[in-house]
Amino acid sequence: MGAAGFSDNHPRCRACGGCARPAILMFGDGGWQDVTSQDRRWQAWCGAVAAEIARRRAEGSETRIAMLEIGAGGNVTTVRFTSEAALSKFRKAGADVCLVRVNPTMPLGDREEFQPDGAYACNVISILDTGLACLQRLDAMMPAALRD
Repeated sequence: MGAAGFSDNHPRCRACGGCARPAILMFGDGGWQDVTSQDRRWQAWCGAVAAEIARRRAEGSETRIAMLEIGAGGNVTTVRFTSEAALSKFRKAGADVCLVRVNPTMPLGDREEFQPDGAYACNVISILDTGLACLQRLDAMMPAALRD
């Protein structure tokens, strides 16, 4: 992979040459830098989805949403919490929404209502697998016309 910033196994910032890092907070992470613009974009996207659900409901149409979460485990549960919060928000707004959770050890819903016996268990599809293997199998099942 010869792209700028990926010349070795540790990506570097293309602007300053420093170590690049994902925008995630880890335990005891003194170097964390919050990116408020990222949160604003997320909130704006959630708001836009909720507005679209409302618009379609007013027209008598249904909104169907599939959210794909891959590899979010139990050590840092922020992604899992965020996925289930969005699932709940969009469901309550009137969408037919489903969270597809791919995880080799923790594919089930965390909140009581999304667990296998929960009131909204049908809104979570649990896939007990690793991310790459699951994506490869899904890709192999796709019709050739959709892969191009």
